[in-house]
Amino acid sequence: MSKLKRWVKRLKDEDKDLVEAAEKENFDKKDIPALILAALITLFPVVLAVLALLVLIIWFIFDFLLGMAAHVPIVLLIVNLA
Repeated sequence: MSKLKRWVKRLKDEDKDLVEAAEKENFDKKDIPALILAALITLFPVVLAVLALLVLIIWFIFDFLLGMAAHVPIVLLIVNLA
């Protein structure tokens, strides 16, 4: 438990340091929208790429499964004729 207490104390100290640093910074009214815009410009392409990858994976899975299901009656017909 001593490790946990040290860890919590360390996190609280780091949090205090961050709060003090934020209080020292003087943000103008134009800074906040600029920060939000920069975050969106940075994160939007990454999120879009991850979503596109998930869509492609799902599409390939369903295309493979539905493609195989479409060929099953043909295979059964060929096996019955042989």
